[in-house]
Amino acid sequence: VGTGVRVSEMLGVRLSDLRQSEQFFVGIRIVGKGHKSRVVHAKTAFVERLRSHFGGTTYLFEHDGKPFSRVSVTNRIKHEALKTIGREVTASQLRHTWAMIQIQQGRDVRAVAVALGHSDPGLTATMYSDRTLQPEEAFLDVQESGEDERAQ
Repeated sequence: VGTGVRVSEMLGVRLSDLRQSEQFFVGIRIVGKGHKSRVVHAKTAFVERLRSHFGGTTYLFEHDGKPFSRVSVTNRIKHEALKTIGREVTASQLRHTWAMIQIQQGRDVRAVAVALGHSDPGLTATMYSDRTLQPEEAFLDVQESGEDERAQ
């Protein structure tokens, strides 16, 4: 949830893809859909905790010299969420949460699109724009604007 990368992208990160970019951040080369690469950033301390915990020699996330499988990581995320917050959460939901947080904090949609690996910022804007109202919100708008009060 801290970077918005897909599970498959995360699992493909090799230690050689990590570059100290600033004092507190590491640039991580991600290879996404269509073998397009991009760089995302994570805090140095967080990346170091991952390296220490997983102890990979080739991949950031590995066990017995091999990367974890996408399915096992996806299932683990669901299991840990169920245990922690009482409901399942998917890896995609974590990715979408990251994107929504970035946009709600005022980040440029084009920058969010690049970080997500979307080739079209319009897709990102469409996916993450708040374009629907709850029925009660729509009703309040009608009432407040003085329009057809017979809607009650």
